[in-house]
Amino acid sequence: MDLSAFLGHLHPLIVHLPIGFLILAVVFEFLSYARPYEALKRAVPFVLFLGFLSASIAALFGYLLAQGSGYDLETLSDHQLYGILLAVVSGILSLFTCSSIELAMRLKRRTFSSLMLIMFLLVCYTGHLGGSLTHGKDYISLDIFGNSTSGKIQGGENGLTTVQANADIPFLIDLKALDSLKTKGVIVRIMLHAPLQLDVTIPAGSGIKMTQIASQLRSISNQVIWLNLSGNGLTDQDLDFLPLMTNLEKLRLEKNPITDHIAGQLKGLDKLQAINLNDTKITAVCLDQLKQMPNLKRVYSWHTVEK
Repeated sequence: MDLSAFLGHLHPLIVHLPIGFLILAVVFEFLSYARPYEALKRAVPFVLFLGFLSASIAALFGYLLAQGSGYDLETLSDHQLYGILLAVVSGILSLFTCSSIELAMRLKRRTFSSLMLIMFLLVCYTGHLGGSLTHGKDYISLDIFGNSTSGKIQGGENGLTTVQANADIPFLIDLKALDSLKTKGVIVRIMLHAPLQLDVTIPAGSGIKMTQIASQLRSISNQVIWLNLSGNGLTDQDLDFLPLMTNLEKLRLEKNPITDHIAGQLKGLDKLQAINLNDTKITAVCLDQLKQMPNLKRVYSWHTVEK
């Protein structure tokens, strides 16, 4: 599971390779129609093959990344479908550039170029879906030319999609506490500036003790919208600050030895929408209590205690 998670987290890095290779292959294909650039046609098969190979690897790593939590399921499903389709289409086009295939089934050049154009559109749409997962569905929108203070949060790589900023978040924040957290190795990402909304992550296995940062987390508790504490060996007692995070919308607690007592600490978090409790010690008792939270839409509970 750890290896799968690691490879999955490489998806945002790997995915740029097929984008670059496939677009370059399309550019070479169409430039080669011009006499000064005819020689570029010979490079198309190799660049296209690299695009197919990297697209296949990106699709595999993307599948592993999708086993985590917090993504919009409809957009995720579409992104997976078009990502796999893109890998298949680029693979078929790559086959048609092989000399042995060309002898058996030769495509007219304009037909091949048309298919390359379709592949380019697939690259664009698949990339758009990926951007929607990480930055919000309206990240690429004409709305950006309108009111820039629309009150929407643009998501992150581990997060939910666009959500509406709520009026309970204060505009003032304890900057000393914020700087202290960063100094101690906590990753703090600003999601929206007015009011300031935060995505806070303690890197898995970091060795950071909650006693070192609990007071700082309490100081900024009203500004934390997403919180990732996965894989840090935390117990129920370590998380006694959670009830203060009344604006929290997404919480990751997977791979921590927490128990059913966590449900009591979460019951007052009315804005919580998603929580990951994979690989913890919770039982069905905890899940039954979480079902009473009206705004909680997604609970992940793989590899938990069956009782």
